[in-house]
Amino acid sequence: HTDSLETVDMHLLASVIGNSAMSVTFQNSSVETVDLGALVTVEGNSALSNIFEDCANLSYIDIHDLTTLQGNSVASFAFANTSSLQTIDFEDLDDIKGNYGADYMFKNSGLTYIEFPSLYELQGINVCSNMFNGCTDLEYAQFKGGQLTIKNPDSTLETDAPFLSAFDGCSSMTELMFSSKINFSNCPTPGVFHY
Repeated sequence: HTDSLETVDMHLLASVIGNSAMSVTFQNSSVETVDLGALVTVEGNSALSNIFEDCANLSYIDIHDLTTLQGNSVASFAFANTSSLQTIDFEDLDDIKGNYGADYMFKNSGLTYIEFPSLYELQGINVCSNMFNGCTDLEYAQFKGGQLTIKNPDSTLETDAPFLSAFDGCSSMTELMFSSKINFSNCPTPGVFHY
């Protein structure tokens, strides 16, 4: 039972591997702070999906060492409906791979800004679709680094849009910045940034 849980300290956890490994673990809990500071790799379908969904009190997460999110729906809805979460540090996140990998990841969260300083590869069908859907307080998002490669693993798919509706409902958005060179591989570029 997680009604009185305020702090989650897993600062020594380096990897999460396996389908649904930590899915829904803390969903709808009263957790306020989370330390995943040593987490580097997450691999597996739905490995972190819904892990902190509906945690309205969640205001701080240390996840700065995370480099890889890999698996279908690996982080879908992971931080959805976290209205107290205003920012999160993805300082070392290099790649997100998997169909719908970060789908609705921050849906209706309280984010005001977010930066991905190291992100260099997105791979999968609609990999970041609806990622920030309904984040009405989100003002600023930046994807920076050397080169961002967006890959569609199914070159026959005509409808892939990695950022499909990613910023839908972000009524406070004033700046969206891609300060890296973007390389498209097997992507139908007209739909890549549809929102």
